[in-house]
Amino acid sequence: MFVGHNVAAQAARFNRELQLHLDNVLIEADAGLRRVNPWMYGCLQLLRCGYCYKQFHSLQSMEAHLNTTTQHQVFSCCGDVFETEEALQAHIARNDCDENRRKQERQQQQRARDIDLFEMIDRHTHRRGHVSKWLADALEDLYCPYCRELFDDLNDLEDHLLTTNEHHVFSCCGRVFQTHQGMRAHQQGAACRKYES
Repeated sequence: MFVGHNVAAQAARFNRELQLHLDNVLIEADAGLRRVNPWMYGCLQLLRCGYCYKQFHSLQSMEAHLNTTTQHQVFSCCGDVFETEEALQAHIARNDCDENRRKQERQQQQRARDIDLFEMIDRHTHRRGHVSKWLADALEDLYCPYCRELFDDLNDLEDHLLTTNEHHVFSCCGRVFQTHQGMRAHQQGAACRKYES
């Protein structure tokens, strides 16, 4: 037990949602439908936590323990639990890791974004382009036009729009669009540099 520490703070730090149904894992492993690392398989068969060796009367109580314990860290990914952090990192490095695949997809989406807020403002002030009111208000007050998060400066707002995974950002040709339909209309028009024939 963590003596002298705030239990609620530790619960928040260690609490996790494994998205793991231990009943299904054991059934699928026994039927040969799922590969389970030997350490985890042994824990499931013995109904014992492999980290603290606590014994359980059911898989459901063991699952609840792994989700809520503040006694130790739990290394989990893709519905599997790993003995050590090194084993977890090895899993993540493999190509069959769902979490790693999702991370790579997010990075590809972020690289595909093309946003230059400074260029938009410059074009707008020199009458070489128009910035819609919804975006002009967001730029002036330094908030994200999609999620309304506030920022200290334009650089931080631009970084947020380029990297966020919290919401969609509709962008093309250095511009930002309020809706997906607005972006598609731009891409089908003559002004789009990316999709011109």
